[in-house]
Amino acid sequence: MLSCWLPNCHGIVSLVVKHPFNKKFNYIDSDPANLIFLPEQQVFLTLSLQF
Repeated sequence: MLSCWLPNCHGIVSLVVKHPFNKKFNYIDSDPANLIFLPEQQVFLTLSLQF
């Protein structure tokens, strides 16, 4: 997770990377229709504003 405050502390921008190296591994999911864990790379960018 990488976060940076906006000027004058009016919010924060965050970057989250899940499973960054995309390595293969074996796991068992009891319900394949409703996946709890996704084995692919994921990138999230969030913006939280404060006024």
